[in-house]
Amino acid sequence: MREGIVDREARRLALQRELDAGKDQAERNRMGQFATPPALAMDILRYAHERIGKSGGVRFIDPAVGTGSFYSALRAVFPRGRIEAAVGYEIDRHYGAPAARLWNASGLEVRLDDFTRVDPPQNAERFDLLICNPPYVRHHHIPNAEKQRLKAQARQTGSLEINGLAGLYCYFMVLSHPWMAQDALAGWLVPSEFMDVNYGSVIKRYLLDTVTLRHIHRFDPNDGTRRRSGHRRRSSVPISAAVTTRAGNRFASSSTTRERPRQTSISCCIRKNRSPAFWRTILP
Repeated sequence: MREGIVDREARRLALQRELDAGKDQAERNRMGQFATPPALAMDILRYAHERIGKSGGVRFIDPAVGTGSFYSALRAVFPRGRIEAAVGYEIDRHYGAPAARLWNASGLEVRLDDFTRVDPPQNAERFDLLICNPPYVRHHHIPNAEKQRLKAQARQTGSLEINGLAGLYCYFMVLSHPWMAQDALAGWLVPSEFMDVNYGSVIKRYLLDTVTLRHIHRFDPNDGTRRRSGHRRRSSVPISAAVTTRAGNRFASSSTTRERPRQTSISCCIRKNRSPAFWRTILP
């Protein structure tokens, strides 16, 4: 009998706990590894399903797949027949190798590689749904040589000069752009700090000028709690904003005239939420 997605997800959660226990917190912090809560993954994929519609194939990619939380949610929300391709990149074999075994023959291709070092695919092989919780690696944990490589790639990809104080998630957002097909939907779980600091200006300009910004959900800091034995416990996941965009097929240049998105500022797309539901549509 073929294993259902509910049973596979139960195995994934057990695997996540086991793998997390095999690393100390300091190492996970250094590598920016924070697992996506399953309920949040489901909410995001339901939102994606609403945006994409009920017909047509889906080519899915997660540039930092971990144990496959988003793919599990994709399988739970989208009919299996609609998923034409599913690819996940994972740089850490501690998580990636067991994830590859878990999802073997399920439709997810787990590639044990550094997403930022892989060449983007040709047009026909690009993806129309990208969902990612990128590594939350702060700038001081990125070696200088690696930082210079990433900055050079960002300039080459989109003529964007990313500030040296930016975290790794900023590079993931920019470098993923050539992987997306025309009108692809992208969803990112990232710290909301980029909206309030100088080094976030290039990301704000990318969101406002290069893609169509559909939605920013800024989580209330008191909303990431769970009840256990009568006590409330804050979540350790450093996720404070979910960003959804529609992508074009190329970066805009100074000589290119494009219709600007309706948004003229980031703040008009933000809503704080104290309810149990994580995901809310803000823009029509």
